[in-house]
Amino acid sequence: MFFWKHKFITILIIAVVAYIVVNPAHKFGIARADFVVFNRIPFTGLDLFIDFEGNVKPFMDLGAFENRREWSKAIFETPPEEGMILIVGTGFSRASFQISDSLVVLLDSRNIHTIQVPSPQATQQYNAALDQKKKVALLLLIKK
Repeated sequence: MFFWKHKFITILIIAVVAYIVVNPAHKFGIARADFVVFNRIPFTGLDLFIDFEGNVKPFMDLGAFENRREWSKAIFETPPEEGMILIVGTGFSRASFQISDSLVVLLDSRNIHTIQVPSPQATQQYNAALDQKKKVALLLLIKK
């Protein structure tokens, strides 16, 4: 009876529950060009770097020199462990961001396996790696 009388509150409760179910904690939920939801927080107009500890750092442009220096420093300061993965989301519409082959070789020498895939697949692989309890970092191009 309460829910019938208070339709607005009922719709609001259903919307909140649906949002929580579709967007799990500490993982990616909705992932579209120019819009992703990570850890139930929506990001739009920014690119993301998630380090091996799960800390999120938004950037205006992942490829800018200062930003490249910042995320590469964070990756290389992490003590190497067996089975670490760096996933690079190259973009939603076309591959417009990639890391160089020399950087991939350098990362491999530190036991960090690098995967460069389109951004929708990158978010899925990140979630799967977390499910498998792997140590994973992510560079995700969100903007077009």
